[in-house]
Amino acid sequence: MKTQLIAFVILILFLPSAVFAQKNTSLYQKEKDLIAQRAKEIEPLLSETPTVFGAPFSDREAWSKILELPAGKAAVKKGHKILNDPVADIPEDLYKLFYKMGNRTQYQKARSKWSNRLETLVVAELYENKGTFVPAIEEMIRRFCAYPSWILPAHDPDAKTYDGKATVSDLVSTATGCTMGLIANWMKDSLSPETQKLIRENVQRRVLDPYKKTILNPSGKRSIWWHRGANNWNAVCTMGTIAAALSLCESREDRAWYIAAAEYFTKEYFFKGFTPDGYCSEGMGYWNYGFGHFIYLGAMIKYATQDKIDFFQWPLVKECTLFGPNMEIADNIFAAYADCPPSAKPGNTYVAYMSRTLGLHLSKYEKNGLFPNCGTTSLFNLAFFCFDPNIFPDPQAETETEADLPIRTEFPDAGILICRPNPENRKITFAVSMKAGHNSENHNHNDIGSWTLLLTKKDSKGSITAKTMILDPGGEVYTRRTFSKDRYVGELLSSFGHPVPRINGTLQRTGRKAEGRITERNFSEEEDTYSIDLTSAYEVKDLKSICRTFHYYRKTPDQYIKYLSNSEKAEGAFAVEDKIAFSGVPGTIDSPLITNEKAIASEEKGEIWIITLGEKEKIQIRVSAVDTEGKSIPLAMEKTIVGEHDDSVRTKPTRLGFKNIDPVKDATVRFLIVP
Repeated sequence: MKTQLIAFVILILFLPSAVFAQKNTSLYQKEKDLIAQRAKEIEPLLSETPTVFGAPFSDREAWSKILELPAGKAAVKKGHKILNDPVADIPEDLYKLFYKMGNRTQYQKARSKWSNRLETLVVAELYENKGTFVPAIEEMIRRFCAYPSWILPAHDPDAKTYDGKATVSDLVSTATGCTMGLIANWMKDSLSPETQKLIRENVQRRVLDPYKKTILNPSGKRSIWWHRGANNWNAVCTMGTIAAALSLCESREDRAWYIAAAEYFTKEYFFKGFTPDGYCSEGMGYWNYGFGHFIYLGAMIKYATQDKIDFFQWPLVKECTLFGPNMEIADNIFAAYADCPPSAKPGNTYVAYMSRTLGLHLSKYEKNGLFPNCGTTSLFNLAFFCFDPNIFPDPQAETETEADLPIRTEFPDAGILICRPNPENRKITFAVSMKAGHNSENHNHNDIGSWTLLLTKKDSKGSITAKTMILDPGGEVYTRRTFSKDRYVGELLSSFGHPVPRINGTLQRTGRKAEGRITERNFSEEEDTYSIDLTSAYEVKDLKSICRTFHYYRKTPDQYIKYLSNSEKAEGAFAVEDKIAFSGVPGTIDSPLITNEKAIASEEKGEIWIITLGEKEKIQIRVSAVDTEGKSIPLAMEKTIVGEHDDSVRTKPTRLGFKNIDPVKDATVRFLIVP
């Protein structure tokens, strides 16, 4: 009886996982069959031999447009400059420093020197084509192929790949596979048979096999996970893998299979990382990286199938393309949400190429990103863009003038709003970005309610200049902590490093349940109002509610004109209101400003703080708090340097926190900002 009871308990405990495993195996088998069926349809569209993107270097006529560019002379000069430089080894200790110290940077810098050297030499050989750089190129290929791991230590748990106990692929190994495949075809007339063999064997083992084995063995152990990822890994790793397969697989059947697999997993999974309005929660830097590699992928498959397969016609591609340009606040400054620096911008060539491909007429980007400004010393740009007619400008389009940014851009599904001044405004004013979202986004920061404010001016010629005064400070330097359970120990990624409240000393929590709920969105030509319920972001006893309301004024309200330093030169205002209520014991709210600007603070009658930010360009911020009866609540100001003793914080912003001195049952803290 006891034995039967134990067996029953085991059955109850393990039955759900067994059912789940069986369900997953069934799904994976279905996917495998769909890919095989689709591959048969794709196979007739491919050439008999591997795809050569563009042409071999020896075909000077095919490369003629590229070879005429001034960039070629600079590339050859750079190649000769480094040609005889010694190549430093990358010792095992440097690879394994990550496991001892959590440091990613030192190995990645050393590895980047190898990659940059190889790319520089290859580009120099393209332009010169005398064989001068071939021995050095072959030396670098041998070094890569002899090195135990092509993946980063941060992606190699317990150094199993380095130590030969496993073979997986990652962002860097797939990019290396792509690079090796391109070199093998471009330089097939000059690389030795031994080098060609070395490339094929290593790319097959390190890049192609892990991908294929994972998909073809549904019930077995999977070497990779990223083919089902809803983030940049999916597009980046898929692009590198498929480019390597198209370049190196002799079998047309094999190449068709890789395209079919890419088509399935990219369409089904990658775009789950975007909201229906095209918003990329990973931030601008990873939009460039992830969506940019999707663009490479789509371009290469169009090329390999002679335009018969076009990923760019899929749903959501247009919306995802427009994410980049639509996130501009003003003057080429973009909202720096998630893991990216405040300087992050959309890649001109990515946007330009998609603008031409989809007919979006984004003339500013086309002017700056199409040929010859499309990065003709980048191997990937050379391969996937420079032989595509959509990379060459349309003479008729050159006469188009760039339209002003609209007064408002909203990503309603993501909870992002950008407000801009009226185009005809020539006075000093504001442009702002506001964020709701949730705290389980890709490359998440705990930042519900965050905002960025720019001081802007448009001159008589229509040119806008802007300066960031209040900011979301972006991401940190990656260490082992960044993608661990301790991700939010650092101040920059937690809500402490963002201009969002702290309640009873408690920061925002992480997770999908912490979500900014839009409760009001009222837009007009003169004023935009945007309210976000932040309550779910805080696990605080006795917190009844907290709501943040943004008021963006394109024309200064009459009651605020007196605060303008010069109403002849300045116009507009911006207000942020945090309304909080406690259901039980009274509490505190700490509402901060985050800035890189010089701050001068003073109190007015002990009730209102006056903050002047900036030096040459300045804004004034009036900080006050009242209860439900309109009675003033005294505030204390605390000035803190975010990440002051944290090496992972590049630029350390100042946090000016305003906190009620005595606990309250309810309060409204208000920031009124004027230029």
